[in-house]
Amino acid sequence: MSDEATGPTGPGPDDGPGAAEQLADLVLYVPLGLALEARRLYPEMAARGRRQILFTRTIGKFAVRRGRQRVDDLLGTGVALVSAYLPTGDAPESAPEDAAVETADNLADDRAPGLRAVADEPVESGPDAGDLAIPDYDNLSAFQVMPRLEALDPTDLDAVREYEESTRGRRTILNKIAQLS
Repeated sequence: MSDEATGPTGPGPDDGPGAAEQLADLVLYVPLGLALEARRLYPEMAARGRRQILFTRTIGKFAVRRGRQRVDDLLGTGVALVSAYLPTGDAPESAPEDAAVETADNLADDRAPGLRAVADEPVESGPDAGDLAIPDYDNLSAFQVMPRLEALDPTDLDAVREYEESTRGRRTILNKIAQLS
C-alpha cells in the first residue's frame, strides 16, 4: 500500500461513511428498518402524539384564560378612565359654565386636548350598597359585577339597577341588567 491511501488526506477508520453509503442508508436501509419496526413503534408514537396534543391544548386553554383576565382588567381600567371624562347618557348637552367647570376644563385641556370635564350633577338618593344582593358592590369593577348579575332574581336586579343609576351609572352594568330583565 502507498502512503496516499493511508495518509492524513486519504480515508481512514475515523472518517465515517462515504457519500455512497449515506445514500444507501437513506434510500434503502432506513425505509427497510422503519417497515420492520413500524408495528412495534406505532402504538408508542400514537401515545406520544396524544400526550403532546393534550399538553398543547392545556397550555392553550391556560393562555386564553390568562389573556381574557388581562383584557378584562385593562378594559375595566380603560372604562373607568374614560367614564371619568365623558358624560353619561343622562347628562345634558351643555353643562352650566361656572368657575369650577372652567378650571376642570383647563385641567382636562392640559392633560388631554379635546376632552372636557363633566360637571357634577346632584345625585338622587337610591338604595344603600349594603342592601344589595352582591356583597362589597362598591369595590367591584364592572367586569367583576357582570357575571354575578346572572344569578340574581328580578327584584335584586332592580335594586342593583336603581343603585347603579343613582351612583356610578356604569353603562356596561345597566345594559347587562336590561338584557337580563
